[in-house]
Amino acid sequence: MIVKIAKELSTPKRGLSPNYSEFHVVMAFFLLGKNPMGRKALAERLDVGEGTVRTLIEKLQSMGLVQASPIGCQLTEKGNEMLTNFKKRVSYQPKIETGVITLGKANSAILIRGAAKLIKSGMEQRDAAISVGTMGATTILFDKDGPKVPTITADENMWTRLRVLCEDMKMEKGDVLVIGTGKTEEEAERATWAAAYTVLERTQS
Repeated sequence: MIVKIAKELSTPKRGLSPNYSEFHVVMAFFLLGKNPMGRKALAERLDVGEGTVRTLIEKLQSMGLVQASPIGCQLTEKGNEMLTNFKKRVSYQPKIETGVITLGKANSAILIRGAAKLIKSGMEQRDAAISVGTMGATTILFDKDGPKVPTITADENMWTRLRVLCEDMKMEKGDVLVIGTGKTEEEAERATWAAAYTVLERTQS
């Protein structure tokens, strides 16, 4: 449902397209589901202008999904219910240690249950992350033989790290783990959501 809303809010029936992307909408759900957040802080995390955030918040408010107060914006009961259902198949880890798997200073990850069949080479996720000004993304699949990175033959060090990471993230057969990489935690966060959305948009979330 959240992905459907993201598509709806990012594709207006008339007029100009908004200055935010579909992944920004999904990312905003996760951010506003934790604690109240001011528009300025939300704009910084999404890496968009405050005017753009104001437009997004107003649209979410009109749908009864977000409420504003003097201490900031947060999800309504309806919005939190949607997020809770979404989290049954999608989990986000803002900080992870990747070792030899990635080269970035900061990394975060999103686990998507049962989405392995939607992944081809992992290049689509990498390109999506790069398109938002970050270092890139790495996609890990978990199949009958264990974790693997498409198109890459893992050496012993990488294989060991992959297994540890997948155990930490509680991956199961058929799952996908998308790791976003950046010079800062904020960059890694945007990289992860931009990359993961290329998978999420193909699901029925």
